[in-house]
Amino acid sequence: MLFHRQLILLILLTSVSSFASAGWVPNLESSSGQSWSSPADSYRINIDASVPDSRLQNFSLEVDNIDVTPTVELIDNSAVFKPPQPLASGLHSFRLVEYTEDGSILELGYWEIEIRSSSLYREADANIQANLSVYGINDDLPEEQSQNGVVGDGSAIVEGIISDEAWAIAANAQFLFNSEAFEPTSSKKLELGEYIVSGEAGVFRADLGNQSVGPESLVMQNFRRRGLSALVDLASVNSRITGFALSSQEAAGINGATGLDDSDNLIHGLLIETQPFTENPEHLYLAVEYIAGKGSTAGISTGDAAQASEGDTVGIIADSSLFSNQLRIRAEYADATTDFDGSGALPETSDNAHHLLINYSPNQLAVASINLNLGIENKKVGTFYNSLANPGLPSDKELIRTYVNTTWKEVSLDLSYANEEDNVSDLNTIPTIKSDVTDIGLSYSPNWDISLLGRSSYSVIYSRVRSREIDRGTAVAADPTNNMAAAITLTANFSYTLWEWQAIYGSGNNEDFTDVQIDTELNFAELVFSFPIGSRVSLTPSARREITKQTDDLFVETENTLFNLGLNAMIIQDALNASLNASLNQEETSNDSTDIDNTSVTLQAVWNAVLPRGNIPAMDVVLSANYNEKEDKVDPTQDIKFYQVFLGLTVAYQ
Repeated sequence: MLFHRQLILLILLTSVSSFASAGWVPNLESSSGQSWSSPADSYRINIDASVPDSRLQNFSLEVDNIDVTPTVELIDNSAVFKPPQPLASGLHSFRLVEYTEDGSILELGYWEIEIRSSSLYREADANIQANLSVYGINDDLPEEQSQNGVVGDGSAIVEGIISDEAWAIAANAQFLFNSEAFEPTSSKKLELGEYIVSGEAGVFRADLGNQSVGPESLVMQNFRRRGLSALVDLASVNSRITGFALSSQEAAGINGATGLDDSDNLIHGLLIETQPFTENPEHLYLAVEYIAGKGSTAGISTGDAAQASEGDTVGIIADSSLFSNQLRIRAEYADATTDFDGSGALPETSDNAHHLLINYSPNQLAVASINLNLGIENKKVGTFYNSLANPGLPSDKELIRTYVNTTWKEVSLDLSYANEEDNVSDLNTIPTIKSDVTDIGLSYSPNWDISLLGRSSYSVIYSRVRSREIDRGTAVAADPTNNMAAAITLTANFSYTLWEWQAIYGSGNNEDFTDVQIDTELNFAELVFSFPIGSRVSLTPSARREITKQTDDLFVETENTLFNLGLNAMIIQDALNASLNASLNQEETSNDSTDIDNTSVTLQAVWNAVLPRGNIPAMDVVLSANYNEKEDKVDPTQDIKFYQVFLGLTVAYQ
C-alpha cells in the first residue's frame, strides 16, 4: 500500500512540474499590431517563462501546413517568425504544436491571419515592361526616300490589379511610340494599342477595351473589338448572361479608345449561355445570341465597295459531347435582317445560315496503337445572309464535308472531301457553280536509327479543287466557269546529332477548260541545311529552283532561282552576337522579256552592354546594315542600288 501511495505522489509531482505553465495561452501578434497583416509583417508568439528549454525543443510552428520552425528565433520569451518571402494576399494559417515523448501531437494554438495591402483593399500590384530603341540612320537613297537622321520607337505593357475579398479590378494596356508618328492612321507619336480593364464583384463582371464576346459562331467569328461588356454568372444554374456594346470596326489608338463613340459603327448585343446538366456540363451547351447595330460591309448585293449597313442577327447554338467525349454534335442556326445601304433606299433583306457538325473519336480500337477521328459537317450560308459581327463569312455558299484523321504508330493520315455550291437561293439571274475540294495529307516518322538518314520524317500533301458551272443563269454574259487547280508537295527532313537538312519538291497546275484563262504549271525544288561551325557559329544555306510554265499556245516559261545564306555567331558569350543574311534571286523568262538579278545582304551586331538585374534595365547597342542591288539586264534604266546603316541603343525594362 505504501508503494502505491509513493507512486501516485510521484506521478502528481511530475504532472505539476510538466504543466507548471498550464495557465499559459499562446497568443500570436503581427508587427503591425492590426486585425490584419501586411505582406512583410513579422509575427510574435508569447512563450511563458516557466516553459523549460527541454520542452521548447519539442515545439513546432507551421504556416499553411509547412514547418517553418528553423526560421523562428527566440527573443525575450517570444518566438519570432519573419517570412523569408512576403506572404501572398489572402488568408494564411498559423499552427503551434508540441511533439510529446509518447509520440502525441498537441495543438497549442491555431490562428488564421488575413494578409492585406491596406484596410481598403486586400491586394494591389502593378508591373511594367517597356523597351525603347533610338537609331541613327545613314543611307544613299534618293532624297524623297531617304531616312537619314535619328528615329526612335518603343512599346510598353502596363499591368495592374487591385482587389478585396468580394471584388477585383485589373487592367492591361499596351502603349506604342514612334518618333515619326503612326502615319497615315494617326499623327500622334504616342498611341494606345490593345487594352482591357476588367472588374468583378460577386456574380458580376464588366470588361472595357479590346475583347471577344461569346463562342465562335455564325453570328460572331474572329470578332475582337473595342467596347464594353457586362456579365452575370448564375453558377447555381450553370448559366451566364452577357450584354455588350462593341465597335463594328477594328479600332486602334487613343482616339475612340472606348469603341463606343461612333454610333454609325456600333453593335449592341445579348448572349445567354447555359449548361443544364450540372454533373456533366459537357453533355449540353446552349447559347442564344442577338446583335443589332450599324457598320460597313461588302456583300454581293452592294458590289465590292464597302459601305454603311444596318441590321440585326439572332442565332442559337447547341453543342453536345457524349460517351466520354467520344461523340460531339454541334448544331447552329442564325437569321439576319440587313439594310445594306443603311439609308433605306434599298429594301431590307432577310436570310439565314445553319451549321451542323458531327465528330466521332473512339477512345479504344481493336488495335490500341490506332487513333481515329472522323466527322461530317454541313454549312449553308444564305445569299443575302450578313452578320455585322462575322464580316469574314462568305455568303451564298453551301458546304458538305467529310473528313478522317488517323494515326497508326509512326504514320498519320488526313483525308478531307468537300462539295461546295453557291447560288443557294436558286436565283435564275446568276450562275450556279459547284466545286469539289479534295485534301490528302500523309506523314511518316520512322523510329529507325540509320546513320545515313539520322532521325527522319516524310510527308506528302495533295490538294485539288474542281469548279464548274452547272447552271448559267439568264442575265450572265461572262464566260462559264470550268477549271481545276491541283498541287502536291513532298517533304523530307533529316536530323543528325549536330546538323540537319530538308528537301522539298512541289508541283501544281491551274487548268481552264474553257480556254479563257491561261493554263499554268508550277514546279519547284528546295534544299535547306543547318549546321554548326564550332560551338559559337551556325550556318543555314538554302537553294530554291522554281519554274512556271504557261501551257497554252502562248508558251512562256519563267525561271526563278534563289540562293540564301544565313549565319549566326556568338562572338562573346552573353555580350556580343552577330548575324549575316545574304540572298541572290535570279528571274528569267524564255521569251527574254525578263532577266533580273536581285542581291540583298543584311548584317547585324548586338552588344549586350548592360544585362538586366534588379531594377536596372537591359541596354543593347545595335549596329545593322543592309545592301540591296537590282540588275535589270533587259532594261538597265530600272537598275537599283542602295545601302542603309543603322546604329542604335535599345533599353528594355521589366
